[in-house]
Amino acid sequence: MTELRNESVKIFIEQDYEKKALLRENFLKELIPPYLSRYSSILEKNVEVGEWLVGSSVTWADLFIAYSFEFLESSLGQSVLEGFPRLEEHKARVYRIPQIKAWIEARPDSLY
Repeated sequence: MTELRNESVKIFIEQDYEKKALLRENFLKELIPPYLSRYSSILEKNVEVGEWLVGSSVTWADLFIAYSFEFLESSLGQSVLEGFPRLEEHKARVYRIPQIKAWIEARPDSLY
């Protein structure tokens, strides 16, 4: 996921609007799908054990992935999980954890 986030930075620092649009399009159509497929596959393989990336309970991996998807979506202004319902549900499941849900409802507005 770190590699994907690093690639997204190129979009935000590009000053030329035409190049920025091309980078964004490439990011959404070429770079993201393999990562999403990989994470979706991990969830699918773990379905017999639980609904999380590793084992039968939430881990830091689940929190990191859910937040990373939120960060990308808020930065790009659109969903990146379309076509990956297992990942959409995973992110929603993480954000339904009572302590996380309470924090999200109370946290101050921020770009980050």
